Amino acid sequence: LLPLFSMTGFIGFAMIGNGFLLFACDKLIRSGQKKAHNLRVTDALWIGLAQLCAVIPGLSSLAATLTVGLSRECSPGYAMRFSLLLAIPAIVGSFLVSLGRCFSAGMDWSCLPACLVGLVFAALTSFAAIHLLRLLMHRGRFGALSTYCWAVGGITLILSIIL
Repeated sequence: LLPLFSMTGFIGFAMIGNGFLLFACDKLIRSGQKKAHNLRVTDALWIGLAQLCAVIPGLSSLAATLTVGLSRECSPGYAMRFSLLLAIPAIVGSFLVSLGRCFSAGMDWSCLPACLVGLVFAALTSFAAIHLLRLLMHRGRFGALSTYCWAVGGITLILSIIL
């Protein structure tokens, strides 16, 4: 799996795959009404397997888990909430692993202010992205994101061939 992280063509292909997942959310899958009180264990397992597939570089965990959640008849709001909550352990775990690597490599403490500024901007852009996703979900417009993923994936594929 590690060699895939350096294969930009594969990452572009995965981004195109994200576009198809989001297109499926928007056009092909009819959402249901399941929420926490009537979600079955098998539904949660399928959504968790989608999260597991998202370790593939370029594949969005949100696109994968949202598509599976909606296909398991979750309501759009609950599928989005479940997907975002499912991402928290992965994000925290990744942060802790990165922090551990910094300490073991001998962290240069003079870089701490720049790291904190980066952390703040990452948090702000994450909240803005979540707000945009919720807005698109309420309007039923994941098609706009699928077009974006197809364009970025296509450009990435072309650039990986040229460069």
